[in-house]
Amino acid sequence: MGAQVTDLPGNVDRGWYYPLTLRIHPESKGGFSLFTAVGGWLVTITHGYLNAKWFGKHGKRFTSTDYLKSWRFILGVIVYYTGFFLIVQQDGIMRGIRDKPGARRYEIPYGGVWEYSTSANYFVELIAWFGFWMLSDFGPNGAFIFFVSAFNLVPRAVSNYNWYTKQFGDEFTSLNRAILVPGVW
Repeated sequence: MGAQVTDLPGNVDRGWYYPLTLRIHPESKGGFSLFTAVGGWLVTITHGYLNAKWFGKHGKRFTSTDYLKSWRFILGVIVYYTGFFLIVQQDGIMRGIRDKPGARRYEIPYGGVWEYSTSANYFVELIAWFGFWMLSDFGPNGAFIFFVSAFNLVPRAVSNYNWYTKQFGDEFTSLNRAILVPGVW
């Protein structure tokens, strides 16, 4: 059951703190997509159900000393928390862009993983979910959230890259940032 609790920091940061601290640009039209909200709820409910089933069925194993000393658990915790802290850092960089007086509506982010990836926030989120999958012993709960996130974020990363290229031209392309995975793609 202990591995389930490690999901809490990411949920608190992404689900509550980050959205509440984001400043909306004055030119933003805003809006709310019911489709996106319902999709998010369905993913969250399914992930919660799979966590309950997986940890409920195998919970005692996850609290054993052998498992807590295993490479899967130790490396999974390291990868998950590395991803989590990078998420907080990348979100802070994005939030900082909007907090600058007189900031344009859209700007190229600089610093952190943004120096290497066009969609640094998506890349580090995938790192965190892969770590969660690993520390939950590669169970279906971790696979579900990792692959749902990948199927959602990879196409969005391509779209972001194309948008930045069109919006900023040479200013952006001269940075030689990867679409998603630094040094790979």
